[in-house]
Amino acid sequence: MTTITQTKKRWLKVGTASFALIALGLGSSGCKRKSAQDTQLQTTISNRLAADPALQGLNIQDRVKGGVVTLTGTAQNYQQLQAASQDAQMPGVSKIVNQISTVSTPGVQAGNSGNQGNQANPRPAMARPTPVTAQTTAAAPVIRWIQVPAGTNLMVRINQPLASNLAHAGETFSGRVERTVTVRGHRIIPSGAAVQGVVVYAHSAGHFRGRSGLRLRLNQITIRGRAYAMQTSIWQKFTYARGKRSAIAIGGGAGLGALVGALAGGGKGAAIGGAIGAGTGTAVQGLTHPPEIRLPAETGLQFQLARSIQVEQ
Repeated sequence: MTTITQTKKRWLKVGTASFALIALGLGSSGCKRKSAQDTQLQTTISNRLAADPALQGLNIQDRVKGGVVTLTGTAQNYQQLQAASQDAQMPGVSKIVNQISTVSTPGVQAGNSGNQGNQANPRPAMARPTPVTAQTTAAAPVIRWIQVPAGTNLMVRINQPLASNLAHAGETFSGRVERTVTVRGHRIIPSGAAVQGVVVYAHSAGHFRGRSGLRLRLNQITIRGRAYAMQTSIWQKFTYARGKRSAIAIGGGAGLGALVGALAGGGKGAAIGGAIGAGTGTAVQGLTHPPEIRLPAETGLQFQLARSIQVEQ
């Protein structure tokens, strides 16, 4: 009986240890996933802080743990402190602890202007900067993000002319949104918002074959002073095929020449007239310019968002 009881106790200890190891493994896995998310958030926030023009030259540090962002460093004024908080506010951040110090430099304190012994007009003592730590955990502005879904139409007017024989792939162009975009009743993209695009394809047809074409796409939009990268559908337009039109023109010239030749000199005249007419048609095609796609400034074009974008409100 004693042996059976000891065996049960031994198995109970083994089971308890196994359960503890399994629980530890699950907890460790959860921590790794959490750490990876924090690392991604910290990388994104660090990049935003470094790219913010209002924070250039400042050493602002960020640390993320469990979705809580802690900001440290020194700013010159309260506006820079607020800018850092805005850069740290993004999806996935649950709280911002702003421990950035702002340094205020009081005026110079005048020293003793009288004569004391051999010291006349001593130099005034400079006041030491007084660091003021502003805890803005509760005062940090709450930034709301609204998603503009894929498929949203953007009616845009371009600012400069574009043409298939003058533009080239990779060239950028600018424009502005013509119609306000609303999402769930909220005005998200206002009319007049600046956009930037790129020429994806530009080709001019030859004198005898090919067709002219132009393809455009938008890649950036600026809303209330903040630029957002975006991907849109491709706007495109092509002319008719030059080869088919050349064949019709040359063949038509040959037929007309043959008719005139036949009236003038019978079968032999028809052959001569056909050759002359074909040559004339070919010469005309060689001298005429191929049709081009031309978009004057203020031309209205429609694009669609290929991917949704997050816009700050």
